[in-house]
Amino acid sequence: MTVVASSSGLRVLLSSATFLRLWSIGGCVNTMRSFEVLSAALFTLDVTGSGLDVAIVTAARTMPMFLLGAFSGVVTEAVNRKQVLLYGQV
Repeated sequence: MTVVASSSGLRVLLSSATFLRLWSIGGCVNTMRSFEVLSAALFTLDVTGSGLDVAIVTAARTMPMFLLGAFSGVVTEAVNRKQVLLYGQV
């Protein structure tokens, strides 16, 4: 079964203030996460001068999200999403 999003459905979604607010907050959070990874890499390069150390720090920062992302998605489907979001932000 193929699901095709109609343009009118997309317009309704984009006209929703709640959706736009949620989308904007997600964009800000992801931007800040990228800045945090970049700043950790630059700090590591400044302190050690080693590209290998930069790669290790960057991998250590992003690997938990990569490894646990799918599992946390399955768990989130089974429990209250608002509580998961709250605990994740805390």
